[in-house]
Amino acid sequence: MPRYYEDKPEGGACAGVKEDLGACLLRSDCVLKEGKSPRQCLKEGNCKALKYSFFECKRSMELHCKSLPFVDRRSQVYRTFMTQEATRRT
Repeated sequence: MPRYYEDKPEGGACAGVKEDLGACLLRSDCVLKEGKSPRQCLKEGNCKALKYSFFECKRSMELHCKSLPFVDRRSQVYRTFMTQEATRRT
């Protein structure tokens, strides 16, 4: 069973999937029998499902962060919010 279901390790939202991917690569025949590095084995297509899961996790985090408006006093979002607050208070 993947570790990210058991408990959430520290280090971010995708840390559990990343840890599982590393463990998968270290247990692979590519590393153990062929003596290649985990990075080489990943490039050769080992642990594809976990690689894809990690990619999707990182991508979803990036998309989530891009959807959050940054509070900049010059931005339209900030000016609109402040205008609405001033109108509501009066």
